[in-house]
Amino acid sequence: MLVKIMLFRKDGLPDGRQFSGEKAKKSAVSRRLKDGLWLCTKCKQSKEPTAFPKCGEIPKSNCRKCLGEMNKRNSALKRPTLAAQAEKRKAERMAARQSELLKCEKCGESKPRSEWPKESVSSKVLKYCCSTKVRSHADIAHDLAAQTKECSSCGLRKGFSDFSPNKGSKDGRQKTCKPCRSAKVHSGEWNGNRRRQSIINDRSDGSITTELMNKMFSIKICPCCDGWMERDDKVLDHIVPLKLGGGHTATNVMVLCWSCNSAKHAHHPSKWLHMLRPEAAERMRVYYNGIGLNFDK
Repeated sequence: MLVKIMLFRKDGLPDGRQFSGEKAKKSAVSRRLKDGLWLCTKCKQSKEPTAFPKCGEIPKSNCRKCLGEMNKRNSALKRPTLAAQAEKRKAERMAARQSELLKCEKCGESKPRSEWPKESVSSKVLKYCCSTKVRSHADIAHDLAAQTKECSSCGLRKGFSDFSPNKGSKDGRQKTCKPCRSAKVHSGEWNGNRRRQSIINDRSDGSITTELMNKMFSIKICPCCDGWMERDDKVLDHIVPLKLGGGHTATNVMVLCWSCNSAKHAHHPSKWLHMLRPEAAERMRVYYNGIGLNFDK
């Protein structure tokens, strides 16, 4: 092992002399080793050889305790620098995101994200930049107290009974009233309606005719909740949902009200029966048995 030692004068300046090889090794041993104890150049204390990390035959010049204190001090000095760099990168990302241009699908105008209207509850950007109103906590509290709500489509204030349930909403109701929602669905304007229609076309066997649809939509009582249904409140429901592999056939469709259809969502009938109240579940079992289906097996 090659060891190099630089000597210093009494004033602390190097004197320019260096020793290497055996001469340097002997000089280091003579300066640090006394009575079997090694001198730490940091704390100036003589300690056992086990108190020093080994570097070949000669222990390191600093003991383990001094090295640990030096490492802690160096880490403390580096930590604020790393935190400042992380904050700077985060601020740059946020600035770039706020300056991102978003295009409104309704009016076609492009605006930076910072100028886009946001929801007062979740602070998420709205779908359209030309949205007329952003509901606040006070608006939601007023709607809950009055049990009324303004439809986002027609702009009319109606009772909660005119809106379908929505568990993800703060007031528990859809943004669009039932008549507007039904008109959008039947006109093909509703999001995802084209994709759903393509799935229906792929899984249809031609058994659902206009005469069958007129007969099914002529019922006035919902078979699930036993409530009265108006024409705008009737929805064609797939007994086994299309998402779970159900087909668009005469044996797999029925008519439910908006509330029951929204509550069922995409659950399988065997699971949905356990989610219903006992009396509603019994009515659905009777209906399923009447068309030759049994989901209690």
